[in-house]
Amino acid sequence: MKGTIARLAVAMCVVGVAVCGIAAAQEQRAWIKFSSAADGFATEFPGAPTPRDQGAGGTRVRSWEFSDDQGVYAVTITTKSPMTASDYLYVVMEAARRETREKVVARQWDPIKIAGRTASMVTIQVNDTAPDTIVAFDGPSQRMFQLHAPGQPDSPNVVRFRNAFRLQ
Repeated sequence: MKGTIARLAVAMCVVGVAVCGIAAAQEQRAWIKFSSAADGFATEFPGAPTPRDQGAGGTRVRSWEFSDDQGVYAVTITTKSPMTASDYLYVVMEAARRETREKVVARQWDPIKIAGRTASMVTIQVNDTAPDTIVAFDGPSQRMFQLHAPGQPDSPNVVRFRNAFRLQ
C-alpha cells in the first residue's frame, strides 16, 4: 500500500511539473519583431502575422493579425477614416452592446500614451469569455491605428504588445 501511495505521489509531482513547464513555456514564447514600412509601424507579435485588406469609398483598412489559443492579436490601419479613434471605440462598444444578444461588458479606460500619441482604450467581454483590449489612436497622414489583444489591459501579453508598438 505504501509503495502505491509513493508511486502515485511521484506521478502527481511529475504531472504538476509538466503542467507548470507548459504554462511557463507559453508565457515565455518567443515573440517576433515585425514591421510594415508601407503601413508605417513596427511592433512585436507572438507569431508571424498575416495581412487582410478591405475598404470602400476611398477608405482602406489593412489588418496584420496573428491568432493563437489565447485569441487574436492585430494591428489595423484605417486610411482616410471617417471618424476619430475615440469615436471609433465608442461605436465598437455600442455595437457590441446592441448587436449581440449575449451579455456584453464594455469598459472605457483613461487615455494612455502609445507611440507618443494619446490613445483611447477599451475592454470588451462577451458572456464569460476572456476580455479583449482594443487601443485606438489617430496617426499621421489621415490614418487611424487600432491594436487588438486578448486579455485585460494590464496582462503581460497586452502590455508587451502595446509597449512594442512604434510608428515609423
